[in-house]
Amino acid sequence: MTGRQLFPMGNMDFEELISVYKEQIKLLSDAGADLLVVETMMSLQETRAAVIAAKEVCGLPVMASLTFEADGRTLYGTDGVTAAVKSWAYALWAPTAPPVLIRWPVS
Repeated sequence: MTGRQLFPMGNMDFEELISVYKEQIKLLSDAGADLLVVETMMSLQETRAAVIAAKEVCGLPVMASLTFEADGRTLYGTDGVTAAVKSWAYALWAPTAPPVLIRWPVS
């Protein structure tokens, strides 16, 4: 990450963040990485930027990890089901989620 927040919370454009991630991911891919781990993200938008960058730069699988509050939502308000569906990651990990984050089957 850059230390800057995405618009509207900050002044970073979504496409700019994708470019930052693309640069980092290309270096990791060229160095021989087998898997990309996008770890402990606070927003779905930042997570998606990393996944989009990975898909544009390489064919590596992406595992994403988001931080959830006690109410089952990310710090920016995304619920677990939406995060799972819209992250586009190969796998989604929620180590900080409350015990019942997603109830299956999802209807």
